[in-house]
Amino acid sequence: MQGLYLFGYFIMKLRESKFNYNNFLLWFFISIYIFIFSFISVRKYFSFGYYDFDLAVHDLAIWNILHGSIYNSILGIPYLGNHMNLIMFAITPLYAIFNHPIFLLLLQTFILGLAAVPLFYLCKRLLEKNWALIISIIYLFYPALAYTNLYEFHPTVFAPFFIFCMFYYYLNEDFKKFLFFLILTLFCQENMPLAIFMFGVVAFFQKKRKKWIIVPAVLSAAYFIFSLKAISHFNNNTIQFISIYSRWGNTPQEIAKNILLRPNLVLRNIFSPQVLIYLVQLLLPLSFIPLLSPLTFSLAIPFLLQHILSNRISELTIYYHYVAEVMPLLFISFIYGIKFLLRYKFFELNQRVIKVIFLAMFCLTNLLWGPYIHLPQLISKYRIDFLDRQKKNLLQRLPRKASVVATFEFLPHLSHRRNLFSFHHVYYGFYTLSNKKYVLPEDVEYAVIDFNDFLTFRGFYHPQNYRNMQSFFQANNWELLELENDIALFKKGKNSVSEMCSLLGSLSGETFRQIKIEINKSIELAGYNLTQKENKIEVVLYWHCLEETAADINIFFDSLDDAGALTMRMVHPIGYRIYPTNSWRKGNFLKEKIIMTMPDGGHKLKIGFFDFTGRGPLEIRGTVDNLGRAFLGDLK
Repeated sequence: MQGLYLFGYFIMKLRESKFNYNNFLLWFFISIYIFIFSFISVRKYFSFGYYDFDLAVHDLAIWNILHGSIYNSILGIPYLGNHMNLIMFAITPLYAIFNHPIFLLLLQTFILGLAAVPLFYLCKRLLEKNWALIISIIYLFYPALAYTNLYEFHPTVFAPFFIFCMFYYYLNEDFKKFLFFLILTLFCQENMPLAIFMFGVVAFFQKKRKKWIIVPAVLSAAYFIFSLKAISHFNNNTIQFISIYSRWGNTPQEIAKNILLRPNLVLRNIFSPQVLIYLVQLLLPLSFIPLLSPLTFSLAIPFLLQHILSNRISELTIYYHYVAEVMPLLFISFIYGIKFLLRYKFFELNQRVIKVIFLAMFCLTNLLWGPYIHLPQLISKYRIDFLDRQKKNLLQRLPRKASVVATFEFLPHLSHRRNLFSFHHVYYGFYTLSNKKYVLPEDVEYAVIDFNDFLTFRGFYHPQNYRNMQSFFQANNWELLELENDIALFKKGKNSVSEMCSLLGSLSGETFRQIKIEINKSIELAGYNLTQKENKIEVVLYWHCLEETAADINIFFDSLDDAGALTMRMVHPIGYRIYPTNSWRKGNFLKEKIIMTMPDGGHKLKIGFFDFTGRGPLEIRGTVDNLGRAFLGDLK
C-alpha cells in the first residue's frame, strides 16, 4: 500500500503543477515507449519468439508461489536457489488477478517506462526542468533499456524505478521513503547490495549524517550474506555460479586472491576489445558524461566489474538483461556529470548547444546499434505464421496437468503446471552452469521437441551430445503422436521413434528412387521417396555411410517457383540429432522420414547440404546445381 501511495504521490505532483509542455511531453514519450514494447512483447509471445527459458522460469515460479510452493521444476531446485528475487513474492497478488505470462511482459514494460517519472523529478532536483525532460527521453530510448525489455522477463527490471526513487528521497533527506525503496531494491536480486553499499560510500563523501552512511552499509552487507547463505541452502550445489568466474579460480578465496594480486590480468581483461565495445555501447549514448562524476559513477563499478570479470559473453553486451542494474546508476552519474559541466561559465551560457550535441550523439548511437530503426523488421519478424499455428495446435493436445519436457520456445506456453522440464538439460546432459548430471524424472508423460530449436541445439552443442539423445529415446517408450516441420509430439507409450528415423542393416527390401549424391566422400544419399498431399510433403531419405566422418552434416530443402526464386527453405538435421553423421560407422544405412508444410508458389523441390559445425564447404558429387543442390521433384 505504501508503494501505491508513493506512486500516487508522483502522479499528483504532475497533475498539481501548471500545465506545461515538459509534463505533457514526459507522459507522451512514456506512453509511446509503453505502447511500442507492449505491442512487440505480446506479438513476440504469440509467435513463440521467446527462445530462452527466463520468462518460463519466472512465470512458473510465481505460479507455484500462488499454489504454495517455491520449487521450480525447470531449474530442478527451489526458485530461491537460483536468485534471491524476493520481489516476485510482492507482485504475486497482482499476478493472481492477471494470471498469464503476458502479464509479466506488460508489467516489465510498464515499470521500465514508468521509471522515467522519478528520474524526471530527480533531474529537476539537480538541474533545471528542460534538462529533466531531455534526460528522461534519453532514458526511455536508451538502446540498452530497449534490449533489456525485449529479452525475456527478469525481476531486475524493477531496479531502475526503485533506485531512482531511492536517490530522489536521498536528495530530499526523507529517510523513511529512502529506506523503503532501498529494501525494495535489495529484493530485486542478491547482487543489489553491491550498489546499496556504494550508496553508503557516496553518502560518506557527500558528508551526510551517519544514518545515511551506516544503514545502507549494514543492511546491504547483512542482506548479501543472508542471500548467499539462502541460495546455497536451496541450491544444494546444483547450479554452480562460481563457474562463471572460473578463469580466476575455483573458489571464492582463490578468485579474490587472483584478482587482487594479478592486476595486470585484470587490466588486460578490462582493455580487451569485447569489454571496450561493451563500455562504449553503455557510455557513448550518454556522451561519456557519467565519467565526469567519479563519485556517483562508482555506484555502477561493482556491477561493471561483475560483468567484465565474467566468462559469459552475454554479460558483456547490451543485448541481454544484465544491464538492468547498471542503467539507473549510469543515469544518476549522467545527471551529476552535467551538473559538473554547468559549473563552468562557457557550458552554462551554451546549454542549448550542449543539449543539441547530446541529443545528436544519442540519435547517432541509436542508429548504430539501437533497435528503433529496425522496428518494422521486428514487428514483421514476430508475426504469426504457419509454424506458430502448428505449435499452438500441437500444445492444445496436451492435458493441462500433464508432466512435459519441451524445447525452449514452448516453455512459456506450458508454465502453468507443476512439472515442466527444459529439453536442453536432456540434450546437454548437465544442469545449467553445473557439472552435476541431469536426470529427467521418469514420470514425464509428454515431450514436445523442435529439432531445429536454435538455443538448445546450437547453444548447447557438443559432438557427443547425440548419446544423450539416444539415451532419452532408448530409455523411454516414446510414442510419436505428431511430426511435421521437424517439430514432434511424443507421449509415453509404445516406442515408435523408428517411424522418424532408424538404422538399417541394409537397403534390401526397401523401394525408393535412386539418386546417388556423395557428400565429402563420407556419406551418400542413396535414394528417396517423395509424396505430396495438398500442401503437405513427405520425403523419405535413405543414407549410406561410406567412411566415418567428424562432420555433422545437415540438409536443407528449397522450394522454388518457376522463375527459380526461393519460396521456402527448411533446414533439417540428418537423423534428427539422434543419429547424426558423426556417429555413423562405415557401412551403416539410415532411413528417415521428413514431413513439411509447403507454401503456395513452390513448384520444384531441391535438397542441399552443409556442415552444422561450420567447418567449411562440403564436397558434393552427383547431379547438382551450381549451389550444390540436388533436384528431388516437381510439386503440385
